Amino acid sequence: MKTYKLSSDSEFAQEFFDSVPTGNWVNTSTNQAYLAWLAEGNTPEPADIPPVVIPDISMRQARLALLADGLLDDVEAALSTPEYKIWWEYSTIVERSNYLVNDVLKILGKSDEEIDQMFIGASQL
Repeated sequence: MKTYKLSSDSEFAQEFFDSVPTGNWVNTSTNQAYLAWLAEGNTPEPADIPPVVIPDISMRQARLALLADGLLDDVEAALSTPEYKIWWEYSTIVERSNYLVNDVLKILGKSDEEIDQMFIGASQL
């Protein structure tokens, strides 16, 4: 069965057959097969919602979030180099893209998705 999934701007739709992408993208305003499919009463799948990315949080938010998750002592213990310690003690913001953030949290076994969720939660503190 043929289905379509819209692009983020809804100008194009990706074609699927039995839930498998065919590799075809069609213009949603001019492609006759797509327009006929719509006329039959079909509805395309909505576009994927891009993930929320929080680019940075305050150091206060970071420490409160880590404390709430029981990770504050673990993070402070993982700060083994002078560079890490200076960053931790003197930064006013924590940037999601900072390699030190990824290094420390990966040492604690956190995935990129878990780190993103930590930033989302911390941004609300």
